Amino acid sequence: MKFIISHDIDHYYWSDHILKDLFIPKYIIKNTLFYLRRQIPFSLYKARMKAFDSNRFGRLSELVEFNMEHEVPATFFMGVRNALNLSYSHNTALHIANYFAQMRIPLCLHGISYNNFERMKSEKEEFNRITSGNPISGIRMHYLRNESETLKYIHRLNYDFDSTLYELRDPYFIENSHTIEFPVSMMEVYEIRYNEIDIEKVKKATLERIDKALRLGLTYFTIIFHDHHYSKSFPLHKEWYEWLIVYLKKAEAEFIDFTGASKLVREQMSEGPLNES
Repeated sequence: MKFIISHDIDHYYWSDHILKDLFIPKYIIKNTLFYLRRQIPFSLYKARMKAFDSNRFGRLSELVEFNMEHEVPATFFMGVRNALNLSYSHNTALHIANYFAQMRIPLCLHGISYNNFERMKSEKEEFNRITSGNPISGIRMHYLRNESETLKYIHRLNYDFDSTLYELRDPYFIENSHTIEFPVSMMEVYEIRYNEIDIEKVKKATLERIDKALRLGLTYFTIIFHDHHYSKSFPLHKEWYEWLIVYLKKAEAEFIDFTGASKLVREQMSEGPLNES
């Protein structure tokens, strides 16, 4: 089974959220309640409150450094529109795009609109303007939102691939098109609650899901980890990701990015049909 590592860029600066959404007050209230209810220790509560000492919320460079150190090819998904706590500016998106272009790391669209074709088309056009020359055309919807028409719109927009649906299933072609759906197999926010403190419990559940995928005979396993969780404010999330990558490396698991996986899936298609949506 090949592992695809991906990262959604939901946040960049803390200040992005001021006057745009309620993310910061919700963050403060939620963590304060966790502490008052004794669901998290004071050290963790303090670390999460100290996060405001720096305006920097995202941890792209640290995560990229870790991935490169462990020779893990990864794909990042960046938004170009604001909604649902994704609030960084157009200039920030341009800065992010330039960084990944310099690092030669694949960057794809983190889509906001999922049920309006014209808005989805506009997002793709804006993303292409910001990332001119980007060789890969892939998308994942923010919060994995989708409706019955979402995948149809995605293949009409001529994407190479989508990775939005959350299920244990191998990649397949959407609506008899050339667009491949890579289902999301695991995401850290589903594995780790914000008030979780038992890392061994999380590890056990993680290995059980991987084992289930192996029993189902899957050939690809797609993982999402959000870069802003790679920080001292979210030590369990950070530890989990580092543990998972090291565990898979020691198990001699094969890592592949969406570009390589897409090529292999298309080669398989030439030899025989894959399941279709």
